[in-house]
Amino acid sequence: MKDIRSLHAIRGYCALWVCFGHYHYLIDMIDIAFIKQIARYGSLGIIIFFILSGFFLAYVYNERFSTIRNIKKNYKKYIIYRFGRIYPLYFVILAAFVIMSYLGWTAKTNVVINREFENPYYFPFYLLLIQCWGFLEGREQYAFNSPSWTLSVDALLYIIFPLIFFFILKIKNVFVNLSIIILVNIFYYVTVKDLGVMINSEGEKQYFLALFKNNPLEIVPVFIAGICIHSLYKQKFLSFLNWNLIIVISIIVFYIMMYNDYRFNIILFITPILVYGLLNISEGFDKYFSNNIIYYIGTIAYSIYLWHIPYAVFVNHFFPLEDLDIWGWHFIPFIGGLFLLSSISYHLIENPCRIWIKKNFTS
Repeated sequence: MKDIRSLHAIRGYCALWVCFGHYHYLIDMIDIAFIKQIARYGSLGIIIFFILSGFFLAYVYNERFSTIRNIKKNYKKYIIYRFGRIYPLYFVILAAFVIMSYLGWTAKTNVVINREFENPYYFPFYLLLIQCWGFLEGREQYAFNSPSWTLSVDALLYIIFPLIFFFILKIKNVFVNLSIIILVNIFYYVTVKDLGVMINSEGEKQYFLALFKNNPLEIVPVFIAGICIHSLYKQKFLSFLNWNLIIVISIIVFYIMMYNDYRFNIILFITPILVYGLLNISEGFDKYFSNNIIYYIGTIAYSIYLWHIPYAVFVNHFFPLEDLDIWGWHFIPFIGGLFLLSSISYHLIENPCRIWIKKNFTS
């Protein structure tokens, strides 16, 4: 199966985007104007993650879930493999986070939010990865390494994906698929809240662009949009256009909108265009978006995403974050440490577990 380098690489961009967004609000505000504006919209990285999740699942399982018979035949191996991709590393990091919480490290930094829910009552929901399945409410869903809420939603989407994909697969009309994507954007335009409030390290209120504050399952339509993008891609919708130029223009417009504080749900309209455009750019142009360094960051993006909060807690215990200039002199060692940890994690935990599970349970 063809490796779509541009979309693989964009995972790396999104992981760093979310990471910098969290560090911007929870550790130290960025002073550089153009970087600050990008960091403020870090939640858009999560949007793109879920669009990519829907697309890649449809891309990989296109034939295996094309009929009800095939779904019944392949579902067990599929679900074992999908959970095998995300759970081993999730469990290791959850255990590490619980240990740091027990030692009192998480109470020493603002990088950990909702620590009042770090107790035995809530832990089983996180252990089973069902904290965002409707059993908990509001801030209860964001304890024990807050970014892991996306993994809980991902797990639920893995379970229901084959049926969603099967019905979308039957829609042959490109305009119906396009209409679904447009309706998803309209849904967010109408429902997504623009501003949330977070207290910074100095006790001041900071406003930020918030997503899914009370109901993480609001992410599901974005996932469906990703499946529809696959359908359009498969049917070569508008493939004759100059997507190299469209991507350049979209990125410029994307940044201008962020720099000028456009409403979050307006900027969302650009994200499907970016993803679909990256699928259709020329091979030569693709190299600018997916060079070997960015491609590797995309490979370890899952580790970067899951580790970036626990890593900050660990560093803070030995070198208080309020004393570090993480956007200045200490940027390279601080972010470099995260990359090193994520790389080790990928090669020693994440990838070996995936290979072992695939070999012993899905072959």
